[in-house]
Amino acid sequence: MTCRRFASAAVITIVVLAAAGCDRPSGPPPHPLHGLALVESDLPTGITAFRSNESQYGTTVTGGTEEPCHTASRNRERSRDGAAVASSSAMKQHIWIRAEVVNVRLAMQNTNVELACDEKARLAPTPEDMLANPPSVLEYRTGNGRLAAMHGFVDIDGRSVDVFLMNRALWADEADAPADTVDPGDFWKVFRAQIAKVEAAA
Repeated sequence: MTCRRFASAAVITIVVLAAAGCDRPSGPPPHPLHGLALVESDLPTGITAFRSNESQYGTTVTGGTEEPCHTASRNRERSRDGAAVASSSAMKQHIWIRAEVVNVRLAMQNTNVELACDEKARLAPTPEDMLANPPSVLEYRTGNGRLAAMHGFVDIDGRSVDVFLMNRALWADEADAPADTVDPGDFWKVFRAQIAKVEAAA
């Protein structure tokens, strides 16, 4: 009789623990920026090679670049070391498209790096409807004025949006670079889509 009581108690204990979920190990916590990467339908039509990713920046060692590029890059790397990042990328013919969200404020540091490290970088006008929280948008043109890249940054409630469109060969002034230039309409579509997604999650 005593053995039966102990056996019954053991069964009841196991059932209660299982019902309470005690035998289920908890999984890893969700990524801090889960769901903020753009999806394929957010990007311009005609894209290929779409990818998205949720990851984290490691510790970066700034290379031996000249001033003021070195200091600007070092300050940016220190700000984003260990930060969470959600990104998406694709190609549209020869144009590389990348949209990224980081869970720290980086717009000023990113802008400083571009202006300090790339002599082609020029600030573009801000649309009137974005003046409440103005972004930094830079254009990069070839020697004959073709638009090789556009890069935009803005901080939203402790997160930073970074969108980049570039014809890499054209930006590098390669002799045989494909002629297609960055479409400003495509840039603003991606930039606004990423901003809207971050604002909706704020």
